[in-house]
Amino acid sequence: MNRDEAKYILRSYRLNGRDADDRQFQAALEVLKRDQELREWFSREQVVDLKLSDALRTFPVPPSLRRELLAVCKVVPQRSWWQQNAWISAAAASLALLALLSVMVIRTVHQRPFAEFHSYIVETASKLDHLDIRTDDLARVREWLRERRAPDDFTIPGQLNGKSSVGCRVLVWHGQKVSLVCFEIANNKVAHLFVMDRSVLTNSPEGGVPNIQAVGNGIATAAWSDSKRIYIVALEQGERDLRRLLL
Repeated sequence: MNRDEAKYILRSYRLNGRDADDRQFQAALEVLKRDQELREWFSREQVVDLKLSDALRTFPVPPSLRRELLAVCKVVPQRSWWQQNAWISAAAASLALLALLSVMVIRTVHQRPFAEFHSYIVETASKLDHLDIRTDDLARVREWLRERRAPDDFTIPGQLNGKSSVGCRVLVWHGQKVSLVCFEIANNKVAHLFVMDRSVLTNSPEGGVPNIQAVGNGIATAAWSDSKRIYIVALEQGERDLRRLLL
């Protein structure tokens, strides 16, 4: 069983381990034990399920609902067309409300503040010790990232476009894949370009003009976004270099 098959099964897994002894789930749970990325995904799914469960409990339940449901089970009278349409409309409205609630909860659970992501980038850039592949062929870099389902459709800005790539790496931040592409610039320096899906962040920089700042650990960063991606370039002692390259 692969990761996608396990995900398909585990989407139906109930809270509090109530399905742990069910044979239908045991194979997927074995995959879960071996796969760190799958465990992170499953943890988020369980949080979403818990949020939905708690939210649904807040809906008021009429005291007479149980009696009315039991009565319907015994007698199902033929309704006129206008009554049937009213029931259909009410059911459709309930489903729409539930769908909206699900989207809101999922967005709340998955989204994280940009400042948190920015801090992660600064720390990663200051301690970067290796790349997954080394190549000066940017087309190969994009292909390699695409094969690993990491962002590969990024735009390289300003004078950084045309610089020779050194290589790339795939990082995982709170279950989201982050593409790291490194470029060689003047004075034997290396600029680190981080790219991730913008939708998972709140308060991210708007527009394509980089916001450049010097931060801790001797790192300078430039951050911007487009309609789909968030970009951060990190460079050691590089505030002046970033302004020259990107502005």
